[in-house]
Amino acid sequence: MSKGTIGYHVRVLREAGLVQPAETRQVRGGTEQYFALVSHGFKMPLARARVATACPARYVKQLVARIGHNADAARTSDGRGTITLASGTCTLTPTTDRLELTATAVDAESLTRVQDVITRHLVRFAAQEELRDGVTIAQRC
Repeated sequence: MSKGTIGYHVRVLREAGLVQPAETRQVRGGTEQYFALVSHGFKMPLARARVATACPARYVKQLVARIGHNADAARTSDGRGTITLASGTCTLTPTTDRLELTATAVDAESLTRVQDVITRHLVRFAAQEELRDGVTIAQRC
């Protein structure tokens, strides 16, 4: 990593109040700066959910496509998805029999907004599937 890249990231951490200067040393005509964490207790709120479905990959695709019109959303080659809203981020991981969701945000209120957006879309997709020909989600893939 270049010195410029490190310097930039240290400056961002300082401006956010997450690190502070701890000490400096003179080394071969230059000054080394050492930093310490301001708090060891910083944690982002996190929520996890598991949604049982026979078609988890399809739900990842639908969520990324639909929410991607209004937010940053992407799918990886292995089928996982990431949706980044103004209030936080949700990662979507399909398994053989369920969709695993992990939402993070800077505070509890923002986390609730992320959960609400993702939940509303999932419920809407599920309702649409159940209404088609009276066939349930588990039967359609």
